Amino acid sequence: MSYSCADQEMTGNLVRKNHLLSPAQVEKVAHLARSQRVSAGEIVRRAIDAYPGAATSNEEIEALGMLSAMLRQTIGEIEQAREELRGLYRRLTDAGREDEVRRQAREAIGQCPELVAALRRLLGGGLHEVLGAKGPAR
Repeated sequence: MSYSCADQEMTGNLVRKNHLLSPAQVEKVAHLARSQRVSAGEIVRRAIDAYPGAATSNEEIEALGMLSAMLRQTIGEIEQAREELRGLYRRLTDAGREDEVRRQAREAIGQCPELVAALRRLLGGGLHEVLGAKGPAR
């Protein structure tokens, strides 16, 4: 929200007040006003508007509410995905399942001896250690 003295309509809504500031605060406000090319009053108004707990517009409150709901939904979806992944991991690391996967891999390898030979050449004979399978000789 900006209140520029150049905006005649906005200056009608402003109230003049005197507040005591320390010399360091006065210098800081003056420095900020010069660097941002606005009035010292504008710097004070911006600081008040930015202060936590300051009144916000209904649009801001509604937008924050929608954002909060979206974040809660996303967090729920992430938690659900994590649980699904944990279940998959448990099934994959289950010793019985691991043995079944090895059995299926050996069966598939047995159906393609030329693939095993090619892999052995690529791996320098290390295929037996990787798969624990027997294949055609090099």
